[in-house]
Amino acid sequence: MLAGITFVLLGIGFFVLQSRIARLDRILQQVVDEVQRQRDLLAGKTPPDFQNDPRPDTPPVAAMMQTRSVPAPAIVAPQPVETAPPPATVPEPVAASAATPEAKTAPDPVDPPQPEPRLARIAPPRIAIEELLGSKLPIWAGGITLVVAGLFIVKYSIDVGLLSPAVRVVLALVFAAVLVVGGEVTRRWRATAIDPRVSQSLAGAGIAVAYAAILMAANVYRIVDPALAFVGLTSVTVGALGLALRFGAPCAVLGLVGGLAAPALVGGGGNVATLAIYLTLTVAGLAGVARHRKWRWLSAAALLGGFGWGGVMLAMQMIDLTASLAIGVYLIALAFAVPFIAGRDTRGLVRLLPPALAAGQLAILIVQGGYAPLIWGFYGLLAVGTIVLARIDAAQRLLPPMALAVGIAVIAVWPMPPVALLAAVLVIGTLLFAGDAVLRIPGGDARDAAQLGAATIAALALGYVKIGGIGDPAWAAIATGLALPGLALAWQLWRRGGLSTDLRFVILIATALVLLDTAVVLAVPALWWGPALAALAVAAIATARSVANDRLAAVARIALAAALMALIAAPGIEAEIERVAGDSGVAARWLSALRLSLTALAVAAFARGERDRAAALLVEVLAALIAACALAQLVPGQWLAIANLGAALAVIEAARVRRTTTTRAATFTFAGVAIAWTLMPLAQVAAGAVAASLGIPLFVTALPVPLDAMLCLLAPAVLLGAIGWRLPDLGPIARRGLAIATGILGLAGLFVLWKQMFAIDDAAAFVARGMAERVALTTLLFAGGWAAWRTTARFALARPIARPIALALTGLALARTIGFEVVLYNPLWVAQQVGAWPVVNLLAPAFLLPLVWLALVAKNEPARGPRVATVWTGVQMALVLVLTAATVRQLFNGSILTLPGVSAAEDIARSLVAIAAALGFLAWGIRVKVRSWRIASLALMLAAITKVFVFDASGLEGLMRIASFVALGLSLIGIGWVYSRYLASDVRAATA
Repeated sequence: MLAGITFVLLGIGFFVLQSRIARLDRILQQVVDEVQRQRDLLAGKTPPDFQNDPRPDTPPVAAMMQTRSVPAPAIVAPQPVETAPPPATVPEPVAASAATPEAKTAPDPVDPPQPEPRLARIAPPRIAIEELLGSKLPIWAGGITLVVAGLFIVKYSIDVGLLSPAVRVVLALVFAAVLVVGGEVTRRWRATAIDPRVSQSLAGAGIAVAYAAILMAANVYRIVDPALAFVGLTSVTVGALGLALRFGAPCAVLGLVGGLAAPALVGGGGNVATLAIYLTLTVAGLAGVARHRKWRWLSAAALLGGFGWGGVMLAMQMIDLTASLAIGVYLIALAFAVPFIAGRDTRGLVRLLPPALAAGQLAILIVQGGYAPLIWGFYGLLAVGTIVLARIDAAQRLLPPMALAVGIAVIAVWPMPPVALLAAVLVIGTLLFAGDAVLRIPGGDARDAAQLGAATIAALALGYVKIGGIGDPAWAAIATGLALPGLALAWQLWRRGGLSTDLRFVILIATALVLLDTAVVLAVPALWWGPALAALAVAAIATARSVANDRLAAVARIALAAALMALIAAPGIEAEIERVAGDSGVAARWLSALRLSLTALAVAAFARGERDRAAALLVEVLAALIAACALAQLVPGQWLAIANLGAALAVIEAARVRRTTTTRAATFTFAGVAIAWTLMPLAQVAAGAVAASLGIPLFVTALPVPLDAMLCLLAPAVLLGAIGWRLPDLGPIARRGLAIATGILGLAGLFVLWKQMFAIDDAAAFVARGMAERVALTTLLFAGGWAAWRTTARFALARPIARPIALALTGLALARTIGFEVVLYNPLWVAQQVGAWPVVNLLAPAFLLPLVWLALVAKNEPARGPRVATVWTGVQMALVLVLTAATVRQLFNGSILTLPGVSAAEDIARSLVAIAAALGFLAWGIRVKVRSWRIASLALMLAAITKVFVFDASGLEGLMRIASFVALGLSLIGIGWVYSRYLASDVRAATA
């Protein structure tokens, strides 16, 4: 124990010594800098302060030396004076330099810089060093040494057994008294009175020795009981506080440490009531001394120590009613009485922490005390105290909300509370905190409004969860009643005006919304939560718009989100979702449609109240989506696309009548929902198209039925076109998107109806009518494209619409020709009937007619010719070659070209036709002056000759062999002659 006290005292002395040494380092550094500055001045160097600040009326020396009319002054460095150094208080090196003979004879146009006045103050640091090293440190070290000496004397007496324990304690107390008397004597004696630290060290040492003596008597020698030792320590603490008023802080520190440690040191914490009384008096005494001497640190330390003891008392296992009463009084005293004793000059944590710590420890006391009404009474006193303090001192305005938060937490963890007691606590707490906020809000700030909201909402929530049993309608009435004070205060603020930035108004309306929403949930059937909550959100957004308050608008958006969540959480939502998904087996739901329609109207009204454009568009989209869901409750799935597009047209016409432009988002939302309903039949058509593009024949059974095609594809396409026509000021991107959607839906619907005409539902039907169906559709596409091209040529106004249509139809027809007729479904390798008649069959429309259509189109787009010349030439060659090969095959095999086997005559005919085609390519290439045709003719001729010599001639005999060779020879001669004439003409044209 003695070693612990010695360690504490030495630690205090070490802390003081460290602070003094740090100050000594700073002073020494200042002295070194000042000495260096003085040396520079004595050496004739210009101080740094004057280098950048020459006198304006004196020209620089360098400038004078550059002027020939003015001789350069002789600058002589000042010599150091051999006599005694100048006084340390006022150094004058410049004056000494001016006294030399050189300075008298030489011209001196530039006055030497004068040292700054602050350079003369060198002596005070030297005196401070002497004071620290010569007086302060020895005095403090002496006081600590006396304490340690007393401890060693006691230890020595114990070791050698010279004195009995009682005598040792008495001698220690006498030594302590002598030290205190010595402190008083040195305080009064003139020789030592000039330094108060002498008396402080002696008095502090006496207090420390007295504490040590009593603790030794109680804990080491056991010659006094704990109660008597406790009284002795209390007496020493009182004496220490009295000496602190006379001698200063060291005695106060010892009184603080000893007074707060005494109960633990002598085991005096068994009686909680006695301990609470002692601690209250001790902390109050320390606070009184702190107020008298204006030591805020002492009052803060005393309060922290007091609350530390409060935690110790709360940690005890058994807390009966008496202990609870004592601890409650103790905590209330620490929260209010002790800070009052400490004085109003305290700031910061000293003023705010005591009530906060008291609230937290009272909460623990309530829990450990079984939520007894008496302890709740103490918490009520604390609440009243925080409210009073907040009214007296605005700096403590956060105390009531803090106390409210702690109280809410305590009630929240209260298991199975008695209904009457909980109701009383809730009512009294709400009246205290909400009443205080109501009185403060008109002249207060947002914190008061937040306090009102927290008090009312917490009272409702805790009461409903903990009490329950009175029925939801009664709780709805309570919620409405709790919302009324906030609404009344909001109305009062409304009448004053200027609410665009008033956070109080926002919090009051938000609180009322929460309470009224709760009342709606408790009183209204769950099916109608969505419309009712949406109506409250509309009222909030209208209020926000009227006062131009963006924060309140954000609150209204949150309320609308709550309404939408309630709409989704309503019972029966599963059946409504099935209706939205198009399940025709679910019966029409009229109440659901009414509920969704009312919600949609409320959300649309919310959108009109929104000042933020982006938020208004989003809410308008939500309103349209809810309205579409309402339509789905009544309209069958086949008609939903038409119904939504009709709703979009209705919105457009209503906007035209009312001359508003805020419904475009709703229009596009309805259109998007309608397009979503067309996705299923459109996906069927797309899947069939993909299968067909992979070489799988598309049967009519894989496509939607004609009624679905008309209701879900054709009719929506017409209505989308009407929307694009009636919608004003439609941007180019949106208009183009509508046109593309209209074209896709229209073509898909027409394609389904087209497939019904040929009714190809199996492989046999495909062989019989497959090519006829494809050729007819491709011809119609080419014809439609050509008609669109003619429209662009004749009518300039229709060009922006007709030209994209022409490009789309012509490109689609060409893609079908190449992809289907040439590659995938070529009759040469896919069994199809091309016609029994030679020449007059489907081959010419399939392969020759596209060339005619493309030639007609090329006249309307001459500028595109050079850019697509290579592609166009390749398409022409492919179509001609396939037509030629298929025609030869049809002449020998009839309608089906894929029959096995090739006769000798057909084989020779192929070679002859290939040679004729090569001659035709050459003639056409010469005519149009396109080299690729000539190259193709040579390649085709080479292939034909190779075939004749390698394959055909080997199987021929007699006249057939002779005829084939004659024909081949004549063909070759003809080709050579033609090439020679053409090349010769080219050479002449090049050399002309």
